[in-house]
Amino acid sequence: MSAALVTSLRNGVAFVISQDPITISWTRVERIPDEGAFREETTTVGPFVGRIYEASGNRLETAPGTRFGLTERDSIFRLLLPHTATLPQDDPNNKIEFTAAPYGRFRLMSVTPLVEYQQLIAIKCDLLKLA
Repeated sequence: MSAALVTSLRNGVAFVISQDPITISWTRVERIPDEGAFREETTTVGPFVGRIYEASGNRLETAPGTRFGLTERDSIFRLLLPHTATLPQDDPNNKIEFTAAPYGRFRLMSVTPLVEYQQLIAIKCDLLKLA
């Protein structure tokens, strides 16, 4: 029963992605300690087929340089990836950025694996739209 449900959920995610697919490759900038300082090493990962969508609602988040440390974001963008995609590493020392043709440039802020019955169904990523 659970195998059929997992397959059904994965097929549903594939259908949602197929409605507005986008192919992306991202650049991962890793900060590596080097003789008391850091050097940045850039690697390209992908391509992946996923779907970028604008989630409803606003959110307050902390940001340096703003009054009281809070800023309001008008739009929240998310990326949905299938279970076959490589799970990006959510590491605060490294940054992952990519450009999606009609949407603009984004930075990966958080990664959430969607799991049912101990099986990966999809990967949801919160995105920050860069200027």
